[in-house]
Amino acid sequence: MSVTTTATTTTSAPAVEAIFRYEEPDRSVPAEERSLFSRPAPRNVREEKLTLNDYRTDTKLAKGAEGLHKHGFTVVEHHIDPSAWATEEDILQTYIPAVQELVETVTGCKTAIVNNVAFRRKKAREYDADRTFYHPRGGEMDKMISALPSDRPMISPQEPERSLEPARALHVDYTLKGLRDTIKYCRADFAEAGAEAIKAYEAGNRGPRVAAYSVWRPLKTVKRDPIAVLNWKSPGNIHNDLHTFDYRAKGFQGEYLLEAYTISRPQKPADHEWYYVSEQKPHEVMMIKFADTDSEHDKDVAAAGGHGSPFVVGTEDEEPRESIEARVLAFW
Repeated sequence: MSVTTTATTTTSAPAVEAIFRYEEPDRSVPAEERSLFSRPAPRNVREEKLTLNDYRTDTKLAKGAEGLHKHGFTVVEHHIDPSAWATEEDILQTYIPAVQELVETVTGCKTAIVNNVAFRRKKAREYDADRTFYHPRGGEMDKMISALPSDRPMISPQEPERSLEPARALHVDYTLKGLRDTIKYCRADFAEAGAEAIKAYEAGNRGPRVAAYSVWRPLKTVKRDPIAVLNWKSPGNIHNDLHTFDYRAKGFQGEYLLEAYTISRPQKPADHEWYYVSEQKPHEVMMIKFADTDSEHDKDVAAAGGHGSPFVVGTEDEEPRESIEARVLAFW
């Protein structure tokens, strides 16, 4: 295994068009009626055909840690043998420690702790077929997540038929409130690592920095449904396009509600700049910011990297995309 933080190599690729799904949350179905970790059904769905900017050929974005800091995402090279996620035990003993080390190296944080690991290996059939789809309470996803332990990182099934689909809806997994509630209620190790930050915040003080990230890795070269990320420094005011919603989450003392965002269509499509990595390979890891307390105090710091998996025109006959994602909390 090798761990480096060098930006991915540059090669040429033709311009790519993709269909992005913007939406607002339908709050008529409360979180209590939906599966654990299920977003609500959408309203005001708008599908836009937009150009995907290729990170490989881009010359505008800051790269490495600076890109994560300013734009809300970056791409790093991270070489690790696939045996690291062969079994749940391998993930716990090898992959998760490697991801935590990577986040600490790239961000400079004192401690990184993985929250959960998710596999996506299905085609996006349900979301493509039914644009009002959501996972109901008591359904397959709810039962699967309910059975997972809450005292260590949750790991979703990796068998293709039991894994998750690409997430068509554009979203951000945590708001700042969602990040802080995850620290307080999700696991005892989060509560301990973030105790000083939470105490300072509740007293009205700044306190130590905390942030949350996705470490997103393809399991094979991506031919369809890539992960696409929204540049926080896009021309538009992204804050205007973020809409909060709650979803049920497992905690070490019971369930809690976790706040996240959906992303709606901007007034002008050009207000959003979306990036992907053409034919992204397993060693080319996308790091995406969910939330960062430094963004409350420094306008140059990206608040988040909105993301999702748009449908790329002309890829319908390609094999399903396969990926492993680790959600990580970082403490300074």
